[in-house]
Amino acid sequence: MMRLPLPNAIWTLFLLTACGGSSAMPDGEGPGYPTHIEAPSAFAGEWAIEQEVSIRHAEGESSFHAVLQKRGDQIVMMGLGPAGGRAFALTQEGVQFDWETFLPIELPFPPEYMLYDVHRTWLQPNNPPLDGAAEAVFERHGERIRERWDGTRLMERSFERLDGRPEGIIVVRYPGGLSSDAPAASAPPDEVIFENRWYGYTATVRTLEYTPIWLGSRGYGRRAAKGTTETPSSRV
Repeated sequence: MMRLPLPNAIWTLFLLTACGGSSAMPDGEGPGYPTHIEAPSAFAGEWAIEQEVSIRHAEGESSFHAVLQKRGDQIVMMGLGPAGGRAFALTQEGVQFDWETFLPIELPFPPEYMLYDVHRTWLQPNNPPLDGAAEAVFERHGERIRERWDGTRLMERSFERLDGRPEGIIVVRYPGGLSSDAPAASAPPDEVIFENRWYGYTATVRTLEYTPIWLGSRGYGRRAAKGTTETPSSRV
């Protein structure tokens, strides 16, 4: 298999997004990263998002580019190298995961942990409170979920394990608000902040380009590169 050069920032991301730096998940011990996963087809829409992801953790800060694509019962996360080449591809088909890597070493944690953050950010029911309340609190899949709404736009969602394993919360913030039909039928926010207090890292995800695939045409998206018609969906 051909090996692509691996930027230090990407490898630092791998070590920290799921392992949380100094608060690393135990190898085979403790609660791990409990997350309920649905099949992608449980959520409407087909789309692709090109992203810049910055990770802040106890050891410093790192960043990388990725393309996230959902089509039918499949979602693909592709990490990109500095020249646009593939560093890795993580695929969920139904509830099964497949990992393809161009990295010279193995990850010290299950690769699907990276998609767990994707599910908590993008693949959740977005149902504004029927009574127009600004806050909703409910329990689902062993977690207490708290949502803060501004009309039909979700501003913040947090997750807390009912059994306290792990301790703390995960908070996802959507500055400007996440529309209740995004990203299935409308653009995601310019920026999302994912704070994992379970394992001590904060990810800032910036949308570089958004493509609703159902439009069936290239060139739709946000901040598309000048002079090109290539979309994230054409690269995955």
